[in-house]
Order: sequence, then structure tokens, then C-alpha cells
Amino acid sequence: MMTKKTGLKLAKRLDEVGFSDIVQIRNKVLELRASGQTVHSFHGGEPFFDTPEPIKYAMMKALVENKTRYAPSSGIEPLRTALAKKLQTKNHIDASADDVIVTAGGAHALHVAFQAVEAPLEQTAAQPGRRWPAR
Repeated sequence: MMTKKTGLKLAKRLDEVGFSDIVQIRNKVLELRASGQTVHSFHGGEPFFDTPEPIKYAMMKALVENKTRYAPSSGIEPLRTALAKKLQTKNHIDASADDVIVTAGGAHALHVAFQAVEAPLEQTAAQPGRRWPAR
């Protein structure tokens, strides 16, 4: 495979790479909306509600304070502490910030959880792949 614009030779394995099913569904939803159709979304983890005002303001405050760098891979401490407190008070689970990690989404969380509890050669009924979103 060679591109016409750059002359770069691309790896043949890219011929096998396509969009995941969930990405194809999202693209179709965007296409239908662009044509003026009303589409109710229940795909790809897309929220079905507007972002709450306190979150919007917290995001703006973080930008103003230049909190725009990568966070620790387990999540920022104030968030982990708040989540641990929620687990203690609402779920009656004895947890501390050291027991909590924050992931970038559900698929990532499942992958991390399976990797943490599964022996390397064991097979499980649901074993997530090493790509997101899953096909």
C-alpha cells in the first residue's frame, strides 16, 4: 500500500484495520443528525444529559489554574479521596484513596480489573481485548 500524496509505504496490516462497531454506529448517528433527523443515543458511553454546571465551572477553573498536564495514572488525589469517601458513606465500603483508581472509561476499567485478578494463562468468559473501543 502506498499513499499518493507522500509516497510513504504503509504497512499491509493496515488493510485489515477498520472502525470498531461502536465507532461505525456513532458515525451513522452523526450523519443522521447532520441530515436533520432526531436520534436518541444509547451508544459509546455518550452521556444522555448536559454536563452539570458545577462540573463546567470546575473545568473552567482548572484551565485558568493551568491544570492541563497529565494526571497521575491512578487519578488525582482529591478525586480518589472524594470517591473513597462516597464508598464509605453511601456504599458502606471501607476504602481509602489508596484503594481507588480512576480510569479513562468503562472499557479501560474492565481491562484493568481483569488484568488484576486473572492468572496469565487462565481463560475467562469475558476477556477484553487490548484496544478501545472493543470490536
